[in-house]
Amino acid sequence: MRIAKRASFNHQRWSIIACTFALAVCILSGCSENIEERADMRLSQPNNPTQEVLFVDDHTVNCTGVTPMQCMRVREDSEREWQLMYQQISGFNYEKGFRYELLVDVTTIENPPQDSASKQYRLIKIISKTATLPQ
Repeated sequence: MRIAKRASFNHQRWSIIACTFALAVCILSGCSENIEERADMRLSQPNNPTQEVLFVDDHTVNCTGVTPMQCMRVREDSEREWQLMYQQISGFNYEKGFRYELLVDVTTIENPPQDSASKQYRLIKIISKTATLPQ
């Protein structure tokens, strides 16, 4: 009788341990999936874009990003100095010999790779396109 009670007690004890372990595994695996899903959502959802006006010069210049390339010269204000833009503006087809005033969406990229831009630009509309004299 004592052996049967002891066996029954050990069986109950192991059943409780097994159930607790199974419950812990289920809870932890559910948490890790939620964490991964939230991380994926953060990576896939861009920040809300802001609209900006960009002025684009009539010629490109040699520059070096990851490799040697041609960069557009841009500025956010007609009075500021020209800055080099190492990336393209999505939806914009640049033509040499024209100065542009563009309305663009600018999206900031959180944690971009080291060799990538921290902002993405997308053309909303061309406000003006003015031919310049050949230089």
